[in-house]
Amino acid sequence: MPTSIDDFIRQRLPLISRRISKHQNWAENVSVSHATIIRPEHSDDIVNTIKYAERDPTQRLSISTFGSLWSYTDCAIDHTHHLHIDTSGLNQVLAMSDLNALGLLQYKSHIKSTIENGNPINANKLVYVEAGIKIHELNCALDANGLALHTLGGSAGQSVGGFINTASHGAEQELPAFADAVRAIHLMSYGGETWWIEPSTSPITEVSSWNNHNLNIIYDDDLFYAALVSFGCSGIVYAYVVETVDEFRLQSETTEEDWSQMAVEINTLSRAIAPADRYLEVIITHDDKCRVIRRNKTLNSPTIDYQDRNNTTVDNSDPQPLIDKLNRCWGFSFLGWRIGRNEIDKQIKDTINQTRPIGTFRHKSWIINTYQPDCPIAPKAHSRAEKKVRSYELIVNSLFAVEIINELRRILKSHREGNRAIIVSINLRITGSSSALLAPQKNRKTAHLEIYLIDGALGNSRYIAEMNHLISLFNQRSFGDNLGNIKIRPHWGQLHDPSIYNFSELYPELPKWRLSIERLKKGRQLTTFETKFANDRNLL
Repeated sequence: MPTSIDDFIRQRLPLISRRISKHQNWAENVSVSHATIIRPEHSDDIVNTIKYAERDPTQRLSISTFGSLWSYTDCAIDHTHHLHIDTSGLNQVLAMSDLNALGLLQYKSHIKSTIENGNPINANKLVYVEAGIKIHELNCALDANGLALHTLGGSAGQSVGGFINTASHGAEQELPAFADAVRAIHLMSYGGETWWIEPSTSPITEVSSWNNHNLNIIYDDDLFYAALVSFGCSGIVYAYVVETVDEFRLQSETTEEDWSQMAVEINTLSRAIAPADRYLEVIITHDDKCRVIRRNKTLNSPTIDYQDRNNTTVDNSDPQPLIDKLNRCWGFSFLGWRIGRNEIDKQIKDTINQTRPIGTFRHKSWIINTYQPDCPIAPKAHSRAEKKVRSYELIVNSLFAVEIINELRRILKSHREGNRAIIVSINLRITGSSSALLAPQKNRKTAHLEIYLIDGALGNSRYIAEMNHLISLFNQRSFGDNLGNIKIRPHWGQLHDPSIYNFSELYPELPKWRLSIERLKKGRQLTTFETKFANDRNLL
């Protein structure tokens, strides 16, 4: 390994960096031209890359980090940055229950869970894992050791670092986002300094356990919960210690129900102490019917698998001709038959049937949640049709979920009566709250409303404008102090217009977050990890 920054620049940097003409996210809606990409393979590469970027005080280079580029926003790709760190080479499970490689002698003798009601846990449930590992890779590694993640989204291709840094979530009604399973952050930050950060209220190690003196070891709630969700502004996360749970199986039941009945159930759930189901997802379209998915733990019942789960064939036929056709014929009718509307209604129904088929399914938790193929098969790539999807996610107090959904449906209904094509579906999921300072899940029961549109449909811009107006009006309402901060927040990784949000009002703990980022600089006047994404939202 290089012993100095000069050796690194001369010997190692040419091997791990490349310059490409264009770099873009999976949805191909955000790109960077002439990007210099560095793909580190161990922690020293990260430290030396930071030192390389900061070596010239008159011309410091900025750094952004990306994993699977799953986000729709520019939080992962910053066209103002000079260097882009590709974490795909940092994809190892470094240790399970043993951190001797770090110079750590042992965990504390008594550790309490942060995701299982504070119950005591043993060190065997703590996994030290590099931030670039993909969710599907981690699922397989954990499964081989009788462990699992406590929650998952509907996909398995994201990198762990990206999933955590944007506070991505599952749909477990009483459980927090995946970020809240993190128990320690191994971070490379300003000045090339290396940090080991744990929360002071629930540490897993003790200062006396360490014999590695090259780390800034700190136990601090504010710093930990700031770095946890910071979309790259705190530095480059090399690895995490993640709390896992014993492997478990889920039974998933998908039914078609009336939206009017589900609206009553959701309103009841928002006030309930304990929900009837572990997991709840509702898919709502223009229709009065909706697709409802309920999942609960099950014992060793016979497996009922998804059809063609291991088929990774991707349909790459071009969807643009169909979108163009819908735009042309949307407003026309023949004997009461709305040509474009009926066609797209069929397309939406077929898509929902493929992704959330009606029936009962039982399998390992990570298979039920993500449709992941058997190990070690990687999930299939995104199709050309999927790349046309545009996703907006509103995060609201579940008390107001039905009200917001009904308004979004009213807007959709008015647009469907016009002559501009509009293709919309809404997914509702409910989760617990998160401790991260900038996690959008800030209510005991948080509703996630993910609005899907198809890029190129002529009605999109009007629908988005009316949706943004709805958000602005809601966030101006006063509800008194008894409900707390219930304003609508956007998901950091989903599309949103930052100009319609006052992030200082959305996040009262934002000053703590800013101070924590400054602490990592140790008084140095550096901007290495400052991003356009954060500046556009007045976060820094």
